[in-house]
Amino acid sequence: MIPNCQFINDVIVFGTSKKGMYVSKGFLIETPDKSGSSEASREELRLKLTRMLSMILRDGFDIQIKRSFDSDYSQILSDYRKGSGGGNRWSDLVRGNVARVYDSAIENNFLRREYMQIYVGCWYRPSDRKIKGDKIETYLGTLESLFKSVYFVLKMAFDDGKVVAMKERDYFERYFKMWNKGFRTNFHRDIGPGAYVPEMTMQDNCMLGDFLEPKNGVAGLEIDGYYHGFLSFARWPDHTLPLMAKRLTDMSINDFDITFSIYATDIEKEKMQGKSVLKSLRNSEDIEEQEMAAALDEKMRSMTRGSIVPVYGVYLVTIWSRDLEDLKIQMDAAKTNIMALD
Repeated sequence: MIPNCQFINDVIVFGTSKKGMYVSKGFLIETPDKSGSSEASREELRLKLTRMLSMILRDGFDIQIKRSFDSDYSQILSDYRKGSGGGNRWSDLVRGNVARVYDSAIENNFLRREYMQIYVGCWYRPSDRKIKGDKIETYLGTLESLFKSVYFVLKMAFDDGKVVAMKERDYFERYFKMWNKGFRTNFHRDIGPGAYVPEMTMQDNCMLGDFLEPKNGVAGLEIDGYYHGFLSFARWPDHTLPLMAKRLTDMSINDFDITFSIYATDIEKEKMQGKSVLKSLRNSEDIEEQEMAAALDEKMRSMTRGSIVPVYGVYLVTIWSRDLEDLKIQMDAAKTNIMALD
């Protein structure tokens, strides 16, 4: 079952104030590709991102980082078509011809485009605090200043790029495009300015069709003429390296999303588990295990000081295609890339 939500006061709200709700704020991120930059530049970025994660997670938020890859330049082309040719018929003709060429390239997945969004969210449960009159807007008002702080934290982390706080229309368009991949292909038009109705839920606003069960045992769903497949993993490789995730972002697949959800874990629980492991390691005469004990002891001290925030993360890879066999091939390729992370 797909969870429903509503866009209120420029945030996404799941659930209700009576039963408990999850509130998320999205940010659009534009940042230069650092893969070809110097080692010092990449290390500086790593430190900025580490500081960003620590500051946000320590405040009780969850973080979801989403990278999307497709060939959709339709809005840019639409703006290009509408651009004034100054009444020059030759200019209008050239614009039309250029747009048709790129329309074909988009439809055949010859182009590639990347997007990045960061969503920061937190739970509200009725037992946590009382909302007068059970008004969602009351609680959202208390979160507004916190989300503004998150915005400035992101600005510091991506100071050589661009950070834009998402509005209700931004959420609507991204959900709409996520569930209606065939909308532009089938109807050859953009999402109209009046398509979003604030009083309606995400499902009522954004889902034009019903979900169908996929065929041939593919783990996913079918909607709007497209098959969607999902791969999820939470176990980290034994050894991690900088730029390791590029094995996923550089996959030779045309249409896919990578979503990485990061959650802070209970520090006291982590320390209790660490003490149990530390006790067994300290009694060992093996030099390697003694070194592990020293490293674990320092980690626990850092958690006590607050300089380390223990977390766990879950990756979700979503792939879509109009052809079921093509989807299966692409999912097998993605599995190979995931297994290669170890």
